[in-house]
Amino acid sequence: MSLVTPYKKVQRLVRRILAPDLSVRLGVENPDFLGMLADRRCDGQSDMKEKGRGDVSHGSRVRSQFSGSSVLITGCSGFLGKALLEKILRCCPEVETVYVLLRSNTKNGSAAQRRLQEEIFPSSCFNQLRRVRPESLSKCRAVQGDVCLPRFGMSEEDFMLVKEHVNYVFHCAATINFNEHLKTAFKINVDSMIHLVDICKSIKKLEALIHVSTAYVNAPVRANHVIPEEFRSVPADYWQLKSRVDKMSREEVSAMTEEILESSGHWPNSYCLTKCIGELVLRDLGESLPYLIVRPTIVTCAYKEPEPGWIDTLVGPTGLVLAVAGRSSLKIVNIGSSGRNPIPWKFMLEAMPGYYHRHPTDKSRGPIFFRSSTVYRLLDLLLHQLPAVAHDVVSRLKGGKADAARTMKKIKDALGVLKYFTMNEWFFESENMYTVLKAMSWEDMYFFDFDVRSIIWDVYFTIWSHGMKVFLLKEGPVYYDTSKRSRL
Repeated sequence: MSLVTPYKKVQRLVRRILAPDLSVRLGVENPDFLGMLADRRCDGQSDMKEKGRGDVSHGSRVRSQFSGSSVLITGCSGFLGKALLEKILRCCPEVETVYVLLRSNTKNGSAAQRRLQEEIFPSSCFNQLRRVRPESLSKCRAVQGDVCLPRFGMSEEDFMLVKEHVNYVFHCAATINFNEHLKTAFKINVDSMIHLVDICKSIKKLEALIHVSTAYVNAPVRANHVIPEEFRSVPADYWQLKSRVDKMSREEVSAMTEEILESSGHWPNSYCLTKCIGELVLRDLGESLPYLIVRPTIVTCAYKEPEPGWIDTLVGPTGLVLAVAGRSSLKIVNIGSSGRNPIPWKFMLEAMPGYYHRHPTDKSRGPIFFRSSTVYRLLDLLLHQLPAVAHDVVSRLKGGKADAARTMKKIKDALGVLKYFTMNEWFFESENMYTVLKAMSWEDMYFFDFDVRSIIWDVYFTIWSHGMKVFLLKEGPVYYDTSKRSRL
């Protein structure tokens, strides 16, 4: 029997029970819905004891490995970095210290700590942690630094702390701007990996290095190809390519970007190319290190934790530490659903517009999906481009600021960047992910479940829609009877 079969049966059963309108029956009309989704968060020990299973924390290998250990995390100002930091603090309360690398505009180390307190911790990502384990926040120590600099620009004191005490390193820092200037992308995604390897080689008690990459290091591979969990080569010598980019001015690189991307392997953008080269740097320079590369596909909102629907940007590594803590042979793990739980487009086409029809935002009517590109372009012209031009004309006549057309162009350019990924199809092999899942105990699955087969997609898209409204637009958990339609 296929591993996916039980999950498919459960999904069909849920839909049958909740039919005919799943998104309404499961949607935020039910005030307890989001709480029910989050009932498996690891603070629910009392619930587990009531079910006769006792305290599950004692059987968790991951929690025991983090007990008394220190962790270094880069990229905590980003979406994945925040989620990872919150997860470790909430589900691994015995962790000794979490060092958070943050940039600062001053040379005073306290500035990084102030940024941690004023920019990172206030995020709604930490709402649950503040309720159940507020004391865990005191285990964080900000380390001032910049991943683009040798030794991450850390002070001698901070570097010695990392060298002597850190056991686990999670590298989440990266530029995720698909159209980042190629010179900047090399500096952040490639140079940082060189510096990271040097730092990890000096750490005395390193147990594991987890590098968060992207499944789209295989972007040039087209449909009908199974993409394995292996390193992808770059046709050109990547060291020569890096040296060439380093020696050129920003203007020269800008003029040559398309030619460089094409000659290096038909890359769609600077992000995919430099993330691929970053992996190769880790492979070649970090051969002696206990590392694992995690390749998520498209990162959207949280399904259950830290809060259902949580998202803080318009764009589950912890459990994977099992794969490398024992010097496993696994080196790359694809985290994607295409192999075992693919996403049918119809769920997005039905769930998201349906949600915004019942819960329109104060600022817009929500997304509308079209199967015809001609209809889309016509409505884009009539509803977006022409009104923006008219707005700018009126604003200029009144002596005001005219930037609506420029804003619409930025939005259109952003959609154009995503077109490559939404109009192509990839099938990512994920056998290593299931190898890790099979090695996990029941207790670890309770705390650190990342099995994509359990996701019910039409439910997820409803959660995503709710999350964008609550966490990005800041309109609060609005229910059916209190929503108001916006009027043009």
